[in-house]
Amino acid sequence: MRLALTLATLTISTASPVRSGSLDRHETRPAAKRTISTLSYLETYSPTSTVKVYRGVPADILVKGSLVDLATGVEARTASGVTTTAFTVFTSTRKGGDNSSIVIGVSSGPSTPLGKYQILLHYLVEASGPDKFEVQVFDHGTVNSISIVEPPEVTGTYFTGKTYTLRANGDNVDNAALFVAKTGIPGLTVVPQTKTGTPNESVESIFIRFANAGRFTFDANDFFDQNLPSPPPTSCTDQCYAGNGTLSVSVSAVPVIASVTPNTPSVGGAVTIAGSSMSSPGFASQIRARPRYGGASGTIFANTTLSGSNLTFIADANMRQDSIVLEYHSSGTSQSLLAFSFRLPNIAVQGGAPVITQLDSIAKNGVTRFVLTGGVRTMLGSFSLRTRYCRVSRWRWIRARSIPSCLHH
Repeated sequence: MRLALTLATLTISTASPVRSGSLDRHETRPAAKRTISTLSYLETYSPTSTVKVYRGVPADILVKGSLVDLATGVEARTASGVTTTAFTVFTSTRKGGDNSSIVIGVSSGPSTPLGKYQILLHYLVEASGPDKFEVQVFDHGTVNSISIVEPPEVTGTYFTGKTYTLRANGDNVDNAALFVAKTGIPGLTVVPQTKTGTPNESVESIFIRFANAGRFTFDANDFFDQNLPSPPPTSCTDQCYAGNGTLSVSVSAVPVIASVTPNTPSVGGAVTIAGSSMSSPGFASQIRARPRYGGASGTIFANTTLSGSNLTFIADANMRQDSIVLEYHSSGTSQSLLAFSFRLPNIAVQGGAPVITQLDSIAKNGVTRFVLTGGVRTMLGSFSLRTRYCRVSRWRWIRARSIPSCLHH
């Protein structure tokens, strides 16, 4: 018996790849589909977002999408696409099904350069190349102490509207940014600055400005890396810095006086000081002025009333117009907060004719002395009235019209 071997030829037709710009008008190119749908690590990202990964902190990134659990490998590259060993990436937990997922582990070290990287998911068959997403490596610092470089003002507090230098000391804090929303300090702003000199990983200075008075606290976790694409949520734990650093400060409001009306009030009339920051916690305000008439060392006081954001006081006839100030002093029993004051524009009180008033009368060598207030502004000081009498008989004395004409006793 003779066996015959028959060979059958199998012809496989292959489709040529479509070249860019050479599509036939009858051909259609399949729409590009992204396998990855969401990324999650500390928060949820879209496929095109940059995932925040902190240097030295292991990160498990949950990647969800269509068939991502079939990934056979993972690779790290620089932002420009060059393979890198700056950190280690590996695949972990996989979940198949309609909503498949895979966990990508990222492990960086203390010397891993900060910046953006690509992470590629490779598949057994890659018709359109690997899936990929971006991560950015940031610092997660430790703040051991917080201070303000400038000393408090003479009041023992800091002032609103003035720029101060907030300093964070610790480890890996040279890129620290202040998380203003997390501090809870109303109106706090960060003043932009340009860094100069060699970076110092153990210290970072941030210029701040208070807008409201009160007692406030800064904590270590009020800082995060300033190069993050967006601030973390205010409930952040891993994303904010760690450490035991804390600082409590008292801030006094510095009033911004826009106007004083009227500036020629009648005696007993109300004067309104309009502006902002007219009240300050821990302080009470009052009006102080020198007297128009009387001793130069005298002081005229007037109480203030807060009406909305403005202050009002009642004009006193004896206020010298060029000496009126708005004064703040401690409102509590503690005197740790010292008084401070601000000069007001000239306020000329109309009316209030000067009146001569006897303040005291004392006898000296048989002569009565009177101390007076009144007259014009040049009449400041003490004045003596001396009366002389002549004895014309044993029982009778008369007032002397001419001092030389009688014997003075």
